[in-house]
Amino acid sequence: MGNDLENKVIVLTGGASGIGRECALAYARENATVAILDSNFDAAQATAGELGGKSIAVVRQNSDPILKQQLNAGLSERVFC
Repeated sequence: MGNDLENKVIVLTGGASGIGRECALAYARENATVAILDSNFDAAQATAGELGGKSIAVVRQNSDPILKQQLNAGLSERVFC
C-alpha cells in the first residue's frame, strides 16, 4: 500500500467536503493525482491544497456544455503533463 495509485489520475466530483473530501484524501495517500470538481471552488481549492502534488480544484457547473469542454481540455493540460 502507499503507491497503489501512483501515476493515476482520479477525477472526483464533490470532493470539496464530506465523504468526497475523505475520498480525495484517501486517494492522495495512495499517491494518486486528484482533480476535485465541485461547485464550491474555494472549498475544493482548500482540499486540493492539502493533497499536494499535481492535485487541482475545478469549479463544476453541469448546465454549461462549453464549460465541460474547457474542463476536459484544462484537465488534460494541467494534470496529464
